[in-house]
Amino acid sequence: MHEGHITKTIIKVIEKEMRSMGNVRLKEARIRLGELSGIKPEPFKLYFEEFTKGTPLGGALLTIETAEGAEVELISIEAATAG
Repeated sequence: MHEGHITKTIIKVIEKEMRSMGNVRLKEARIRLGELSGIKPEPFKLYFEEFTKGTPLGGALLTIETAEGAEVELISIEAATAG
């Protein structure tokens, strides 16, 4: 469940960034998950897919990097024109 809450928070950050870009859809998001954060990549990916279905974020490529620390970080997003 921890992954679900963190995933929703990351999605809100992405949505905020995308609103500032105009009419776009998410093409790719890169996330860094620290091993000490307790967030596991596979459940995070599953929650991301489920929570973004039918939205401008749905179907985007999600790249997860792991690190040694405790960080949970949105590294970058790539958007494409919606349409």
